[in-house]
Amino acid sequence: MRCLIVDDDPAANVSLRELMQKVPFLELVKTCSSCTEALQIMLSDKIDIIFLGLDMREMDGLDFLKAFDETLPQVIIMTSESKYALNAFNYNVTAFLLKPIKYSRFAKAVIKASQFHEKKFSYENSDWDVFLKSGGSYVKVNTKDILYIEALENYVTIHTPLKDYHVHNTMKNMEKEFPVSTFMRVHNSYIIRLDKISKIEDNSVIMNNQVIPVSRSCKKLLMDKLKFV
Repeated sequence: MRCLIVDDDPAANVSLRELMQKVPFLELVKTCSSCTEALQIMLSDKIDIIFLGLDMREMDGLDFLKAFDETLPQVIIMTSESKYALNAFNYNVTAFLLKPIKYSRFAKAVIKASQFHEKKFSYENSDWDVFLKSGGSYVKVNTKDILYIEALENYVTIHTPLKDYHVHNTMKNMEKEFPVSTFMRVHNSYIIRLDKISKIEDNSVIMNNQVIPVSRSCKKLLMDKLKFV
């Protein structure tokens, strides 16, 4: 999910960027110190989430929200004053984060945002065919057959039960192509299909008898996505 930070608090922005680096499905497009700068970015780039500070000097964050209708991307409010929370939710924001931002609260907010994102683009949840360039030809593969995607230098390997496909591409591009409702990047080198997990062991998952590592920063996000009884 493509993110924009809009806040004129340098220290808070540094902290927020560090938190975002722990969540593989978040991509920071830019950090803006003013709403004017943010508007320019939004006109030229696709943004899924705005992390918006309320206490900016040039334009109050709430005034920024008033300038938009339902076309506004998801907004996660950030402020050091909890008294703004109720008023902010009148603008249908996704979440409210109190500074200094704790990772546990941040993780809950971005998971909630990803769930809203999935519902908004629910058409992506169905399985579809993709054509993978393999050698000198293109091979049709249905996404329901993909187990996991593995990074390998300048290539990625797409693993299916019957065959592996080596594709000249990047993991970042692969993340954009597959919906977060079905696929999740659990490690710098692995994207997995969630419904293909057969077992969870410590900091790894089992996919078709293959052990896939799960990074520490992704473990909680993964567990929150799965259902347990």
